[in-house]
Amino acid sequence: MKTAPLLSPTGDGSTWLEPRASLKLRFAMLLAAVLSWMLLLPFIHGYFLGENVRHLLAVITIIFAITVTVDTRRAVILTLACALVSLVLNSQKSPTVHAASIALDIVLLVFACYRILRSVFSDPVVTSETLRAAVCLYLLLGVTFASAYFLGSLLMPNAVLQNNAPAKQMTDMIYLSFSTLTNLGYGDIRPNASALRSIAMLEGISGQLFLTLLIARLVGIHTTQVVNNGKGVRS
Repeated sequence: MKTAPLLSPTGDGSTWLEPRASLKLRFAMLLAAVLSWMLLLPFIHGYFLGENVRHLLAVITIIFAITVTVDTRRAVILTLACALVSLVLNSQKSPTVHAASIALDIVLLVFACYRILRSVFSDPVVTSETLRAAVCLYLLLGVTFASAYFLGSLLMPNAVLQNNAPAKQMTDMIYLSFSTLTNLGYGDIRPNASALRSIAMLEGISGQLFLTLLIARLVGIHTTQVVNNGKGVRS
């Protein structure tokens, strides 16, 4: 039995990536990874290596999110290089260097969200994987904004307040982000810096647009799919 070549005839490495991009349950695995990271986050902090373990698991999840959606080796190599730099920067004790690591994470998260969004909109039919991809996109969108709040808390004192005390932990930022994204807003935690308030407004709008535009897109594709299948049966 012949095996597939590592590289495509053009040398761009697309064949090398086909097994990853064509995984039938790639978004199911990604969804499990994101949910696992979010659930483990409160228990990781404060224990062995604390912040470094949390960041390592987050970076691994981001790498997986990108590698299962890109179709070129160059994109994978660039992602791995950025992830490695982020891990090295995060291991440093300097707050400024740590902030640079979080900023790099945000860039990778934005790219991951873009790739998943493109995957969802390019699917000609709605499958269970399409729905799981939409859920992954929603969760990663919340994590992206949480990282932005966390970056703000590193650069500005009292940037985020929880019960009128500075919030500094990533768990607090996850809580703030998803409270904003879902328009839940308990009121016990809030952005205190003007820049983060603008980001919070953008996140609230993004949450509404996600429900209206993306869900409408999926419903439209599914409706067309049902109608076409019905015509095929009658013919």
